[in-house]
Amino acid sequence: MPAVLHPAHDVRTPVPFVSLDALAAHLIRQRPGREVQISEGQASVDGGPLVPVVNAWAIRPRDGRAFHNDPEGFADDWLGLVFAGADPWRALTAALKRVRSAGGLAA
Repeated sequence: MPAVLHPAHDVRTPVPFVSLDALAAHLIRQRPGREVQISEGQASVDGGPLVPVVNAWAIRPRDGRAFHNDPEGFADDWLGLVFAGADPWRALTAALKRVRSAGGLAA
């Protein structure tokens, strides 16, 4: 499965990316001054079986602790679902690290 974002504003319209690094850079650029936070989950693609996904949020740095205590309270900061193969958590974590190392917003 290629790197695909189902954006929060329209989860039924997936946005494919050339690479997971391109998707990570996109997430980082969504809300400048915020940190991308991710969590594991499962979702169905077009009514099919549940597959692993990553939920992505853009959180104010000062809200990190509150987010980890109650992610549900940050619905307005949700960026969407990331589908990226069998282990999207590890893949997206690595991509975010590479993009941040390369300059983040400039990537």
